[in-house]
Amino acid sequence: MQITNDWRERLARSYLPFATWITVALVAIVTGALFPLTGQTGAYMVLIAFLCASPAMISARLTIALSRFVRTSLQLLVLSAGCGFVTVIGFAAAYLLCIVVGSWNPAETAPTDVAQSAKAGIVSRVFQGSLFFLISAAAGGLASSTSAGLWLYREWRLRQGRGAAKVATGNALPATDAGIGDGRMHRGRRAASDMRFFWCTTACGPMIVALMLGLFLNSLSGPSMPVAPEQVLWLALNVYYGGSFAAAVAAALMLTLVYDRGRRSAWLAALCVGLHAGAMLLVLFVPASTDGEAGAIVFPMLLGGLVGALSAAICTAFWFPDRRGLVPSDVTAEAGMNGWALVRPLIVAGFIAPLAAALAYGLFVGLVPSAGTSPDSTFIGRLRSFDPWTWAIAYRVWAVVALQALVLRHLLPMAHVPTSLAMGITVVLAFLFSGGVGHSLDDYVMSGSTVVSFSSFLEFALPGLVAALAALYFIDLERPRRAVEAGNVAA
Repeated sequence: MQITNDWRERLARSYLPFATWITVALVAIVTGALFPLTGQTGAYMVLIAFLCASPAMISARLTIALSRFVRTSLQLLVLSAGCGFVTVIGFAAAYLLCIVVGSWNPAETAPTDVAQSAKAGIVSRVFQGSLFFLISAAAGGLASSTSAGLWLYREWRLRQGRGAAKVATGNALPATDAGIGDGRMHRGRRAASDMRFFWCTTACGPMIVALMLGLFLNSLSGPSMPVAPEQVLWLALNVYYGGSFAAAVAAALMLTLVYDRGRRSAWLAALCVGLHAGAMLLVLFVPASTDGEAGAIVFPMLLGGLVGALSAAICTAFWFPDRRGLVPSDVTAEAGMNGWALVRPLIVAGFIAPLAAALAYGLFVGLVPSAGTSPDSTFIGRLRSFDPWTWAIAYRVWAVVALQALVLRHLLPMAHVPTSLAMGITVVLAFLFSGGVGHSLDDYVMSGSTVVSFSSFLEFALPGLVAALAALYFIDLERPRRAVEAGNVAA
């Protein structure tokens, strides 16, 4: 088949939804045929097909992005197979990383002398895990290449005539663009809608889920199933911490993967995307199990997937922008929240800002003699003694404080709050949130309460304030450069 620009436009317009649904259908058919042979039926078939939707969307999006290097139909099959292979490998590696981090407990000391049989068992498990990764990735590549082959077959049939070629060429696109309005004004509205969806999802998604879980657990508390208020609060805090970044990642993926859809038709994709984002990122905010077994991470992963899917679907129903008539090339060229603009807040809030806070607190403990003396068993005391696990928890808290500061930086101006007042509100809330959290995380799982004192509150709140200010500073670094580029384009 001859590869032309018109062919690439049709690929960008129709391949992603086609490949997604074909992959889901193939997975459902294969699992439906194989599971009865193993004695497993029912929910497993639906769950596996549901889990494959998000990798299928990402693989199709990668295929569309790299299709400019394709010259023949055979190259498209190879490209789609490679994208499917890489996508599944990436998902498997991300889940493995989350499980390792979630089960990490530096308080546990491994014996120095490991028996030879134990070493052989470790090597065997690593080999089995690598083989499982390769088999899953090969299945993903096969499914992607199959969906690409079916799409090429459909294109070949359409080119044979029958009057269907005109429907598939996308001739209606100019009429859609003509009814949108002025180009520059529409691009500004589209970028504002994307930004509002991204930041509102990041701010309100975890709050909605934490509130619903709190009400549900509160209804379960009673004589038959007592649930302590501390347990409910700890679970809500974990959902809020992990949910903030999970919601941001889910919103970024929705803006990257979903187009030519409105709010009513995008919620199913949000369920698929939020399922993976919640399952992976919430595990990073769950404390290590006391027995050190990775099996204890299964329940938080299932819970994270459930609440992530629910949060993404609710936020999509509320704030997802109307993208009917939009294709991936338009998203890349016109939307303000795409690519680096979506990844940059996560990098600043997840890495740069908490590192700045950790450096500030380390300098404080090192320079002030009274801060590093007589560490006790409280959260602040363990932080002074540089306990690794306590510092990992503090790092997560500072990361969430930085992310919420970025949320307020975008949402308060949208509510027509003056810049000076918005800055003051952001600083005060970051200070109070960071300091208050330091008193609710004693002994990892809130088995005891930390004595509330002004000094300990201030000691943990100041690094959180540093994280918020660092996040605001590094995000605003790019504004002058963008203003210069916009001036050059206008000239």
